[in-house]
Amino acid sequence: MTLIDKNEAIAKQVSKGFTKINNTAVNGYKKTEETALYLWGKTENFFVKNLFKKEGESLEDTKKRLQNKTD
Repeated sequence: MTLIDKNEAIAKQVSKGFTKINNTAVNGYKKTEETALYLWGKTENFFVKNLFKKEGESLEDTKKRLQNKTD
C-alpha cells in the first residue's frame, strides 16, 4: 500500500466521520425545532382557549377574530 493509498483511506474515514457527526447534529436540530414549534402551538392554543375564547366559538374562529383585531 502506497502513501497515496493510505492518505485516501484516511480521507475516506475522516469524511465518513464528519458526515455522521453532521447528520447527527442536523437531525438533532430538526427534532429540537419540531418539538419547540409543537409545544409553542399547544401553549398558544391553551391560552387562546382559556383567555380569549367566547362561549360557542371554535378555537379557529377565536384565532381569526384575534388576528383581525391586530391587523
